[in-house]
Amino acid sequence: MPTGATAAQTTLDPRTLDTSTFTSTPFTDEVKDKAHRKIDSIAEKAANAEAVLRQKAEQASETLELKESRVKEDFNQYVERSKQLMYDHPAATLGVAFGAGVILAHLMRK
Repeated sequence: MPTGATAAQTTLDPRTLDTSTFTSTPFTDEVKDKAHRKIDSIAEKAANAEAVLRQKAEQASETLELKESRVKEDFNQYVERSKQLMYDHPAATLGVAFGAGVILAHLMRK
């Protein structure tokens, strides 16, 4: 410690510290090894979690595509059925359209 300096004034600056003269000790080696093992364990768990997540995302995507296809197919069937009903019963179609127009006009006046 320099003359007249207090302990608080003589802190080590890690940027200027020469670590080449340090030798490892059994304790630091053990801590280092434990830290590496823990990091490796965490990395392995993260990789496994990522794989599961990717698999679930792929399954969800496939399920969505399948459901989308079914909805489109059902919608197209309903449209075709409705068209066929309109062609088979044109008077009823005009009556329903007229009735819906009357109801909408009445609701919009209020």
